[in-house]
Amino acid sequence: MPLVLNTTSRGGYLDHPRFLGKKAAAELLLADILGISKEKMFAYPDRSLNQKEIQSFEAFWFRFEQGEPMAYLLKRKEFFNLNFYVDSRVLIPRPETELLVEKALNLAKNYLHPRFLDIGTGCGAIALAIQSVLRKAKIWGSDISEDALEVAHLNAKNLHLTQVDFVKSNLLGQIPLEQWQPHFFIANLPYIGTKKFNFVEKNVQRYEPELALFGGEDGLDLYRILFGQVRKSSWIPHFLIGEFGFQQRVALAKIISANFPLVVVNFYQDLAGLDRFFVIKWH
Repeated sequence: MPLVLNTTSRGGYLDHPRFLGKKAAAELLLADILGISKEKMFAYPDRSLNQKEIQSFEAFWFRFEQGEPMAYLLKRKEFFNLNFYVDSRVLIPRPETELLVEKALNLAKNYLHPRFLDIGTGCGAIALAIQSVLRKAKIWGSDISEDALEVAHLNAKNLHLTQVDFVKSNLLGQIPLEQWQPHFFIANLPYIGTKKFNFVEKNVQRYEPELALFGGEDGLDLYRILFGQVRKSSWIPHFLIGEFGFQQRVALAKIISANFPLVVVNFYQDLAGLDRFFVIKWH
């Protein structure tokens, strides 16, 4: 069966009406099945598909139509111009989180050897993105999930950024802060609420790990715990940078004020103009 990418009178596998409006996704999946780039696939539009390739594509396409994220199907997601391996053990990195990385890099530009702790590192996207730019930085990534840490270690190896250390910890619970003394805490913690601020899409909830999504009834429980740990710690960072949901700014500001009444707090928006992350600065 010939593969014809442009819809012409000749027809082709991807010109079937069931791919209407979804052709870009179909092309991406098919290129992955064939083990070639989309560009190479376009260069040879009359390439024949064998039965095994068709069966593999049909199985993937069924999963895609059921709502499984493309990143899990392809086992990869681009973040900060890096290709990360991802699977159902970790949350898929979001484009808006790149702004958090950019803010951290901007704040660290006056440090010769900045030290970062990425709390709730997941697949390691934030920690490894920062390390890819700041080669002289010391970076740790922590997570409570051993499954997530396995993925983070794999990404560090694949990206040749093995100088990042990944450790298991419940927030700051098992972190030797006085020994490491990070200048920056970065926290993209689960912030979906089970009752309030439950703005998660059905497919996200269905496929992505619950542990990486939900943070209590209003989604902010893990930030409450983290702030309490920082407040009681003998080591205070210079900055704490965190991501949150676009409806949670007022509630989060109250929690920050209750824990750190004298700090400077700034809130920032994403490219859609939605409240997205905060920076706490200690004097």
